[in-house]
Parts: sequence; C-alpha cells; structure tokens
Amino acid sequence: MARPTSPRIHDTTTGRSFTLRLTNNEKKALEGLMKKVQKELPRKHVTMSLILRGVTYLEGKEAIETLVKGIRLM
Repeated sequence: MARPTSPRIHDTTTGRSFTLRLTNNEKKALEGLMKKVQKELPRKHVTMSLILRGVTYLEGKEAIETLVKGIRLM
C-alpha cells in the first residue's frame, strides 16, 4: 500500500522582481527569522525571499495580530 502524500502547492513565481527597501534592523530581523525557519526545515534551502513569500500564507488570528504589532513598531 502506498503511503499517502500531502498535497503540495506547485506554483512558480512571475520571474519579476521589485524593489524592497529595508532598514538595517529590518534586514537583521529578517535574517534572524530566516535562520530560525532554517533550523525547523534543515533539508530546505531557506532564503529571505522564501520567508517573505511564506508570510503571504499567514491566516491565523494570532499570526495576523503579531504581524500588526510588528507593523505598528515601524
């Protein structure tokens, strides 16, 4: 019997880039988050771009509240 597999999203990017300006503190925070996620996904090559794209999937109330708190600090 085959093992059930979880559905995976196979989506490609548009290939277009856009300018994203970050302060040094924001870049350091993003790098720190990237390292934390990398520890959780050791077989995946985690990049800052991947982190930012992953944020688009946040839906839980607690995650949104945390994001709002971070924005308010800016």
